[in-house]
Amino acid sequence: MAIDEDWLRALSFPTTTGVRIEGLLGCGSEKITLKGVLPDGETVAVVSYKHHLGFHIREVPPFLSGKPLYDVIRVCKKLRALIGCGYIDAISSDYDRMFSSVLKWLHTTHGDREDVEKIATLIRAIGTVVTPAVPEALHFILASPGMKRRLQEIASLPEATKSEPLLMFARVNLPNFPIEGARDHVVRWAERMLRIQADLERDAPFEPKTLEQNPTYVWGAAAVDEFFVNQEMPQVAQFIEAQFGKLVESAHLQRWSGQIDAITHLMACFLKRSNVGRVVRLARELGLWFEVCDRQMEVLVPMGAPD
Repeated sequence: MAIDEDWLRALSFPTTTGVRIEGLLGCGSEKITLKGVLPDGETVAVVSYKHHLGFHIREVPPFLSGKPLYDVIRVCKKLRALIGCGYIDAISSDYDRMFSSVLKWLHTTHGDREDVEKIATLIRAIGTVVTPAVPEALHFILASPGMKRRLQEIASLPEATKSEPLLMFARVNLPNFPIEGARDHVVRWAERMLRIQADLERDAPFEPKTLEQNPTYVWGAAAVDEFFVNQEMPQVAQFIEAQFGKLVESAHLQRWSGQIDAITHLMACFLKRSNVGRVVRLARELGLWFEVCDRQMEVLVPMGAPD
């Protein structure tokens, strides 16, 4: 998940806001600071979170440029190389926010409970409340490799020592939905959740281990990060179908459609704002038609995601 800082240093492009980006000022654990130059020559800092797909595939993020500076086929080829990479959820803004929000909810609702079997049973049932249109979605996402990786990272935090008192406090699940507390407590919670995660894997719906083999999910990461305007979606679909065949004729249709249905409803139910409609728009181009509802069962994105 490392970002090519040499590529960032070489960036040079105008934006529609009047600021010209001219390289890198700094790269932290959560954010990137780019050098911006105003029309009068004054230098300003342009700060962005790192969890945008463009930074990870060496493409200028559209939100920075204000207009597309990418080539559709070039981006599609880069996405093809990400199939099965193991960290799609961490390099796309809305995906990362959704996974983090679910993890924050899990800590808020079950942070102090130690009855692992009862929690696992509850999670299998509570989907009817948190994602009522797709009750299996919560079980699915908590059994996914992305969620397992996140819990493993928290569980592997170094132990606090008297010589390093700051380590006694943990702040994880950054940047948007931080989980905070005594380090030992947070680590023990993550260890318990890993046991629950392993239990949920046994009978998880939609085969979560195969999520990153789903082209709608992988290309959806680019769509939510504002690559591919609507006019480009047919070209994107043609590329995907050339690689995977027509999705509606695929032997994986039920699994892939179930997975993307779950992902979009999780975005709708756990995020106050997202680009979930762009995933639905891409799915429509691939022949998958569905609507997305929030927790009140109000239609958030109508079937087919209108242009």
